[in-house]
Amino acid sequence: MKTCDVSWGGSDGEVYYTTSQGSVVHLENAGDDRVRGHTDTYTVPAATLAPFTIEERSSDGWCVEGITYNGKEIDMSACGGGRVWLDTPCPTTSLDGVPCQQTLTIDPVLGAVTDCGVALAFSTCDKSVSKYAGSDHTFKYHTAGTDSYALENDGDDRVAGDTDTYFVPAATNEFSVSADSTDGWCIDEITYNGKDIDLSGCDGGYVWLDNPCGDSTTYSGSECLASMTVSIADLKVTNC
Repeated sequence: MKTCDVSWGGSDGEVYYTTSQGSVVHLENAGDDRVRGHTDTYTVPAATLAPFTIEERSSDGWCVEGITYNGKEIDMSACGGGRVWLDTPCPTTSLDGVPCQQTLTIDPVLGAVTDCGVALAFSTCDKSVSKYAGSDHTFKYHTAGTDSYALENDGDDRVAGDTDTYFVPAATNEFSVSADSTDGWCIDEITYNGKDIDLSGCDGGYVWLDNPCGDSTTYSGSECLASMTVSIADLKVTNC
């Protein structure tokens, strides 16, 4: 496993390998492993026909940019830029554009990472809609089987006129995004896993997330919701 050559990419944390047959190995070599830019090799029980996981059980995150298994390179292209942060808990959905998650699942038959999440992108309305279109507060992603997941990237996201991408656990049927504060956010475009989400059912083709919603004059004639629901099958917002 190759550690990313980035600031704070290395880790002294607790990393474990687990097979579907129940074998668990603490990944730890003598000396200082998981150093920035270095590659470490671990000997583990084989997981030949079923996926295995790599899990970070500490808060000392680790950035991984390359994996080989039994001499074969593992495809990490589903992860942002072919990299992933492992951390518990993840402070944000991504760090420097790289998805963050506690556990990484690898299918040795496919030779690929299978659970790097999906890219969920939002375009914030520009200031021609409202000078208050952007927001500095927290918004959360929810889907079945997933705890609330804070949509937060490094730096200043949700700026008027900008697009932000978050890597989130995949949804099966639907997901929701909710507001936790009165610093509302105006959204005029959404893509999920590269597919456009239809906002035409919302007044004006965009939606405000705010909690609680104020009077209608606050939102430039558009819809205001405390929580927005998106259907994966229909690729549209369903509760405008």
